[in-house]
Amino acid sequence: MPQLKFCKTCPICGRKSLIPIHCLGKSMTCGHCHGDFRATDTTGSSNHESELMDRVESLLASSGDQLRLSL
Repeated sequence: MPQLKFCKTCPICGRKSLIPIHCLGKSMTCGHCHGDFRATDTTGSSNHESELMDRVESLLASSGDQLRLSL
């Protein structure tokens, strides 16, 4: 099963990285410049972030259900 990822630009060096969705909201380190940043969605407001987290949790729960069904 493919892992869900989102694109985040490092605020230090500007390089784009694909970050696993389960890391959303966590502290990350850029693989290029080793700068620290938080893995957040910068496309919307904090309300949008809350909605995104709800969707992420729903997708992760449903993917776990699908995994159990396939076993």
